[in-house]
Formats: sequence, structure tokens, C-alpha cells
Amino acid sequence: MTLVRALGSLILGLVVIVGLMYLLVVVNITQRLEDPEVYRAAFTEIDAYNRIYDEVLIDRAVQDETLDLLGGVGLEAQESVEVLRDVMPPAYLQDQIEANIDRFTGFLSSDLERLDLYLELREPLDRVEVVVLDKAEEIITELEIDEPPSATTECTPDSLQSLAGDMASEFAGLSAGELPESVPSLETLDEDCRRQEFDNWIGQVADDPRVDPETARTIEEEKDDLRESFIEGDTTAFLEKAAAPLVGPVIDDSLEELRQGLQNDRLDLLEELADNFDNLTREDIDEQAEFLRDTLGTATGTGGMLALLLVIVGSLLLAATEIPNPTGMLRWPGLYLLLGGAVSLAVGLVLNTVVPGRLVVVVTTSSSGTPTALISLIGDLMESFARQFTAGFIPGTVTVLVIGAVLFVASFFVGRFLSIVRGEASGFQG
Repeated sequence: MTLVRALGSLILGLVVIVGLMYLLVVVNITQRLEDPEVYRAAFTEIDAYNRIYDEVLIDRAVQDETLDLLGGVGLEAQESVEVLRDVMPPAYLQDQIEANIDRFTGFLSSDLERLDLYLELREPLDRVEVVVLDKAEEIITELEIDEPPSATTECTPDSLQSLAGDMASEFAGLSAGELPESVPSLETLDEDCRRQEFDNWIGQVADDPRVDPETARTIEEEKDDLRESFIEGDTTAFLEKAAAPLVGPVIDDSLEELRQGLQNDRLDLLEELADNFDNLTREDIDEQAEFLRDTLGTATGTGGMLALLLVIVGSLLLAATEIPNPTGMLRWPGLYLLLGGAVSLAVGLVLNTVVPGRLVVVVTTSSSGTPTALISLIGDLMESFARQFTAGFIPGTVTVLVIGAVLFVASFFVGRFLSIVRGEASGFQG
């Protein structure tokens, strides 16, 4: 009989441990997956919103996409970051990402039927032209002006041709979205020459083979606005006036091409994900998302209730096998709660150590051409998620350990108390 009781207690103890592991690790993780605050905390912890600008968007692997966001205008890395922050402020990006977090967790909790993740780009795209042109004017204002030697300011055909050729090169660059690093000074020609020869000079610029017909037509249309700055010899003001009509069409064309790849100015993140991973389609993503949602629903619903039932019934039956021994009724349930809590804590810590690295490996090996900066960001996000999950199951595990410890320790006090009571009762009877 003692052997049967011991075997039964062992089996019931294992049932309690398994139930606790399921509740403390599996159910906790699935519930945390549906908690939007977990994702928000992870993004904030690793400074993800700033890193998207400072690291990801200036990565060489996404330079074409970044150039599109800049309206096709080539800028230095730091200038690109400044413009992107003005076009799409970090607060706007954070709102967009948090809206996607809400959609994702809403889908997992079955509040939404379909998983749709996207970025609304209409507002940022509407700001691109103004912001980029402002930055272009700022850069032009700070340009190095190649001042001419005093002996070269005479009004000769060679001087006119030389300056026309130099300026044609700059105009051609502007019309291609390339901002100059330095420009020739209009003071190469003296003031009287600039006043008398402007029409002749601007015609030479427009006729230069480096200037395409569209740019030449723009120069001709804008020459009246350019005349005053040219005559004054104000090179910076001259280029500032030329920048908008020359760079503006580049921005318009780039934005039009970018918008053709969007759906109502929305960037579908799941379509982008499918395009960047080998052997993955949007349909595959939808199927996997629905499978994940169904699995989580089962884990937290039927699975969670069954695990809770196993823990409660197992603990009660453990106590019942020790009737009428109060010491055993406390000690064995307490011991198995201690063991279950300790094992759950160990399993949870191992999972949170191993899983992030595994996920990063999957992302690295499954994607083609994924930017290094993006891989780094995803890796840090995975580690942060792991810390958030750990923060979730540790309080529950500690609670179980405390309850188990209280029951286990109390069993010794109860045993001692009963021994004293029995001793006093025996003395009284004697």
C-alpha cells in the first residue's frame, strides 16, 4: 500500500509540474505575444525609431529606396537623415509602427479577421518636395564659390563660353538631382558684360550638349527670373532660383514612380516581406499568420484551462493521498510546486536565451539582400522581446515558488506542533 501511494504521489507530482510549466511558460509567452505593450517597450528600449533613420535608411543596401524617398535628389548621409526626419518625423513613424502593432495583436486575439500591416505614406510624400527643395537651397547657400582671378573678368567670347560651359555642367547636374559641391563665380564676367551678354550666355548654356532638351526648355522659361541675379553677379541667389525649376521635376518624377508601387499611398509591409524572402508569398504569410493565431487561441484557451485544472486537481489529490497526515498533505504539494516553479524558471530562461539567436539566424539565412543594419535592428528587437517575455513569467514563477516554499516549510511547523500536542496529550492521560 505504501508503494502504491508513493507511485501515485510521484505521478500526480509530475502532472502538477507539467501543468505549471505549461501555465508559467507556454501560456505566459502566448499571452505576451498578444500584448501590444510588449512590442512598444521593445522598440523603445533599443531606440528603434532613431536607428531606422540613423542606420537602416542610410545603409547602402537600401540606397535606391532612400533615394526614392528623397525625391531622387542625391544627398550626403547626414543630409539624408535630416531630410528624412523632416519628411517623416520620428513621432509620425512611431505612430505608424504602433498602429501596426495594434493591428498585429488585434489579429492574434481574433479582434481582426485579416492581418494587414502597412505604412501610410501620403502625408510624408506630400512633404518631400518642399523639404528637399529647402535642403537644396540650404546646401547651395553654403556652396564654395570658385572666385575668378582678376585678369579673367574681361568680356570676351572665350570668357562667355568658359562660364557657360561650367554653368551648363551644374545645371545638368541639378536637372538630374545632383547638388554641386562648388560652383564657378558669375564674377568671371564683369558687370557690364553680364548685363549686355545675358541672353547670349544663357543661350549657350541651353545649347550645351550636356543639357537635355527638357532642362534647356526650363532654362529658357526661367531666364527672366534668373536675369537679375546674373547681372548682380550673385552666384548663390542665381543657383537658388534655378534649383526649384530644375530639381522640382526630378522630385515629381521620382515621387510619381514611387507612388506607382504603392496602394493608395500605402506601403504594404507584408508584400515587402514576401519580396525580400526566398520562396515566400503573401498567401504563405496569411496561412502562417492564421495558423499562429489558431495555435495561440488553443494554447491560452483550452490548453490553459486544462493545465490549470491539472495543477489544482493534482495538488488536491496529492494532499488527499496523505490523509489523515496533515504534515504530508502540506509537504508533498509544496515540494512539487517548488519543483514545478524551479523547472519552469529554468526552461523559461533557456528559451529566452536560445530563441532570439535562432530567430536572427532564420532572418539572416532566409532573406536575400537584407540590409546589415536591418538585421542588427531585428536582432536587438528579438533580444528585447526575450527580456519582455522574461519579465512576464518571472513574477508568476516566483509566486508559485513562494507558495510551494510556504507549504513545504509549514509542513515542518505543523509536524512539530502536532508532536507537541500529542506529547502533552500523552502526559495528561498519564
